[in-house]
Amino acid sequence: GLLDRKLRVINENVSTSKEWLSAARIAYMSTYGYEWQGDNLLLAREAMLYTFIENYQHKFSKKPNLRSLLAIAEIISWNLWQMDGLKGVVPNSCKDTIIPSLFGDDIKTPCKGCTAGGYYNHTGIYCLIKDWRAKDPQTNKLGKKIRFIDLLK
Repeated sequence: GLLDRKLRVINENVSTSKEWLSAARIAYMSTYGYEWQGDNLLLAREAMLYTFIENYQHKFSKKPNLRSLLAIAEIISWNLWQMDGLKGVVPNSCKDTIIPSLFGDDIKTPCKGCTAGGYYNHTGIYCLIKDWRAKDPQTNKLGKKIRFIDLLK
């Protein structure tokens, strides 16, 4: 797909390992995706990692070093995540809000986001991704964490 095309262009236009790794890193940083089911997510991440290894081996006739693999694996783990695409949260993470009552009958309120539909006001865990070009204010390093739904505004 899209990543294969990016890597094909890199393979055609880059000659050194250092340049190739830098360009491949950018290609992976700009390729995002989500999956609802955890097992499919694992398979997609594995496929992206093998794509990196196979392209590097094809270009340089050797395997990439562990440091390069770990760097790409980190990018893959942030750029492919598990999400309910209709809600923008981790699947099945929305819960009813329970307000304790003095009389023993707790008041149960369903998730407002699930009731109204859409991406906002969910009680679930909102999915985080990284903007690889922006600095994280907490660590002062590149790779600012942002909520996926904040990109939709």
